[in-house]
Amino acid sequence: MPSKNRNVPKSLVLTYISVFAALNAMADLIPFTPILGIPEASFRLGWILAPLTGVLLGKEMGGISCLIGGIIEIFLGVPPIFGFFTPLRPAISAFMTGMLVSRNWRMPVMTLLALISIWLLLPTGRGAYIVLLFHITGLAMILLLRGKIGDLVSSCDPKEGAWGLFLSTYCGNISRHIFGNILGATILNIQSIYFIYAMPYTIVEQLTFAIGTAIIGISLNRLRLSQFLQLD
Repeated sequence: MPSKNRNVPKSLVLTYISVFAALNAMADLIPFTPILGIPEASFRLGWILAPLTGVLLGKEMGGISCLIGGIIEIFLGVPPIFGFFTPLRPAISAFMTGMLVSRNWRMPVMTLLALISIWLLLPTGRGAYIVLLFHITGLAMILLLRGKIGDLVSSCDPKEGAWGLFLSTYCGNISRHIFGNILGATILNIQSIYFIYAMPYTIVEQLTFAIGTAIIGISLNRLRLSQFLQLD
């Protein structure tokens, strides 16, 4: 990925935030697969666009844009299945991905550790501790590679760039996933068995989301579009 632009006019920053908020809201209108245990809920294409927003706009602007997008989609008719907390999920994905791309790995580590700890404190979480395999894998990736994930994303080699996008997106989305699990267990009272049954679907979904984001990100880079969007 190209180096990031500095001193971007505030009007342009607001434009980027608004445009990507609208794009994320529209993406979350397109269902991908149903979510087991939650009637009328489904994974949506926003799982691909949210981390990409974090890559392109940076951790802060990307997170704010996805938060606004999450609020907009509620007004567009997407059910706020977790109430007030619903818009925070895409924001977490964008923020975590943006942090890793900017080589700030400590905050993602602390965030994932905190979410994993909260999950284990819940009776439902302890009953479905095996699902932490996905999140511990993400945590291990961050601890092993640290700032190298950002180096991969910034590499001029398309293959390295694709790997960097894949890793950062996976870690961002898996943080969103466990946050959603916590909300599902506490707000919706989803039982442990549903989280366990969903594991095969989770593998396919998370890999698909990460690969999709990597493909789109590399395509934008080849079109030289990403260099105009990276803000922080």
